[in-house]
Amino acid sequence: MITITGYVNPDIDCVACAIGYAELLNMQGKQARAVYAGDIGEETEFVKKYLGGLNIELVQNGYGDGEIILVDVSDPNGIDELIDINKVFEVIDHRKLAYIQGFPNAELHIDLVGSCATLIAERFQEVGILPSRDTAVLLYSAIVSNTVNFRNNVTTQRDRDMGEWLKEISMVESSYVASMFEYKSNINKENLNEIMREEFKFYEIQGERVGVVQLELSDAVRRVKELEGNIRRVLSEIKGENSLDYLLLSVVDIIDGFNYFLTIDHSSTGLFSSIFNLSDIDKGTKYEGILMRKEIFPKVVEYLER
Repeated sequence: MITITGYVNPDIDCVACAIGYAELLNMQGKQARAVYAGDIGEETEFVKKYLGGLNIELVQNGYGDGEIILVDVSDPNGIDELIDINKVFEVIDHRKLAYIQGFPNAELHIDLVGSCATLIAERFQEVGILPSRDTAVLLYSAIVSNTVNFRNNVTTQRDRDMGEWLKEISMVESSYVASMFEYKSNINKENLNEIMREEFKFYEIQGERVGVVQLELSDAVRRVKELEGNIRRVLSEIKGENSLDYLLLSVVDIIDGFNYFLTIDHSSTGLFSSIFNLSDIDKGTKYEGILMRKEIFPKVVEYLER
């Protein structure tokens, strides 16, 4: 049995890739299963409700004795500590910042597109196999989410092509994307802590531990300001619990197409103010255009190396 998974607390891109690639391998006569660790995000919950379920299992008793494929992740720090690195035989990711030396026995496929789901969809096309309607919905949702409906800087023509192909197969309603974005924007005092922790990632860069919490919301500034006290408290907890040197909140406004940045400590304010040439980032400030987390981390690497 081949086990396909990604990072802990996977987003829709990671979940869609695991399910999609497992389906493709099974259609090709192999035995494969999709699993995840942690919690799935709001968008994945939306798609799960839309489809009536997802063909993916929560890890209960480890990863078994078979080989492991990782999707939408190429950093050993992001995966479940129960995974045996030596059993990972394939890594598929779309990030510029890839720790490929961390997987000694793996065949590595790092391709700079907007969504890892694009790479999985292309594999279906390459072998002439149509994904099931449910998988097409998942992969389409992931591409739309990761590219902010094909509007952010990391979007490529390959993402657009696969998005169009999957949309035809999925037959989703014209209101589907707007409904998904609105669903993921529903943050409040009750779910804020869980959502922020699910959307937190960190890298070790030049000996420094750098974290980013990325939220994607409609009417982003208003929503953040309404919950700012709670947001600052959770950010402080995340920074302490993970022994971070720097931490940034990056909120993408998925309707108007900009970022809203916020820091909570002096060192983080200094670093990210310099990287983005912004003032008042500790009070919350807008950054024109859309920057995703996968674009922010390479900028941190460039700055700290310089």
